[in-house]
Amino acid sequence: MARVNVFLKNDLLKAVDEEATQAGMSRSALIQRALTAYLEAQRAAREEAEARRRREEACKKMDALA
Repeated sequence: MARVNVFLKNDLLKAVDEEATQAGMSRSALIQRALTAYLEAQRAAREEAEARRRREEACKKMDALA
């Protein structure tokens, strides 16, 4: 597993540590889980936007045939 250094504002780090403690996990585990969820949400949003674009394009083509 790779190791990285990041800079966080003190209040954000405090919130991360508090949440990790409440969840019974390490700071690293919480950050990994949060980043994974964020990246999955971004991927899903991109896929949905592409699907919407394709539907709109198909509707325009169908309208042109009418």
